[in-house]
Amino acid sequence: ISTDVTTAGNIYATSTLQAGGNIIGYGNVKVAAAYGVDSWTAGTLHIGTTTATLINIGKTAANLSILGNTKIPAAYSIDVLAAGTLNIGTTTATLINIGSGTATTSILGNTTVLAASTIDTGSAGALYIGTSTANAITIGKSTITTTIAGQAALTNASSTLHTNSGVSWLNGNVNVNG
Repeated sequence: ISTDVTTAGNIYATSTLQAGGNIIGYGNVKVAAAYGVDSWTAGTLHIGTTTATLINIGKTAANLSILGNTKIPAAYSIDVLAAGTLNIGTTTATLINIGSGTATTSILGNTTVLAASTIDTGSAGALYIGTSTANAITIGKSTITTTIAGQAALTNASSTLHTNSGVSWLNGNVNVNG
C-alpha cells in the first residue's frame, strides 16, 4: 500500500507487519503474552529517543526483570520517583558489587549497617580507612565502649593515645612503631 492507512478499529497481522516509516499509535500498542518487541536485525533497540520526556515500563505492582547488563550514561543516576528509600538487592541477592576494582566509590551521605554486620576486605589483606585526605577519624561515640579485638599499633613516633578525660586503660599488647 503506497498511501496512509487510517482505521478506527484494530489492525491485526498474522505474519510480519513492516513499515518503511514511522508507526504512530494513538492508543496502547499491545503484544501477545510471551512475545516481545525487538529490532528487525541484530543491533540496538531504541525506545523513546526522539520526543519522550518520561518512559514508564510496567506498573507499580509488576516486577521488572532486566536480563542483561544495565548501563547508564555518565552524569545520570538511578533514583526513586519521590522522596523515599532506594532498595537494591533486598529480596534474593546474596552479594552486591558496586563499582570495579579500579574505580573509586564515593558515598556522599552517612552509611549505616545492620547490628552485628561487618565492614571487611574481599580477601585477606589490610583494610585502610582515611588514608588519603581525612584529617581525623572518629570511631564510635563518647558514651560507648569501643573494642579493638586485635593488637593496636601506632605507626609513627609522634602518634599519641589520649582521651578527653585524661585517663587511658590499656589491656593487652600496644605497639608504638617509629
